Amino acid sequence: MRRVSNNSISKWLTCPKKYLLSKTWEVRPEWKSPEACIGGGFHAGIANYMLTHSEEKSVLKAFEEIPEGIDQREEVIEGVFACLNAVWDYDRRIPQDMVATEIKFELPLMDGVNMVGYMDGLIESEGLWIKEYKTTGSWSSDIFFEKYTFDRQALTYVWAAEKVLGKPIKGVCVEAV
Repeated sequence: MRRVSNNSISKWLTCPKKYLLSKTWEVRPEWKSPEACIGGGFHAGIANYMLTHSEEKSVLKAFEEIPEGIDQREEVIEGVFACLNAVWDYDRRIPQDMVATEIKFELPLMDGVNMVGYMDGLIESEGLWIKEYKTTGSWSSDIFFEKYTFDRQALTYVWAAEKVLGKPIKGVCVEAV
């Protein structure tokens, strides 16, 4: 059974050779970019926060994801902390009823191929919504949303959630940090 994700499809469309190296031959670079470390640390921290509502525990979880020997480690830590602070500030002003976090799915896409992925969260607000966090690097959220388009990932998440839950999904709520 072949498993594909939105990330692997994007990798294939962007650079088939990179896809072949990473997905077929499992060749992975040892180096992780500071931006990838910020995104990984943030997502680990925010998933923990959505479950525990503990800022302290979520910071510790986020920092576990940041490799010791990476370039610009201090800047990465500051970036992760800034992203988490932005979410906590927003959450204090506009509380949301999070009903599930880090929702894993694997569903048949076609014969011999399953679509796999993780949704950041599911919120209840006059219906069910997918919650998706996007780290934007140095862009402001205004610039991010000018360039952002709902893509295959958002559509896949709605499709998967409706299949898994058997309930309609209102849409996707994207929070850019």
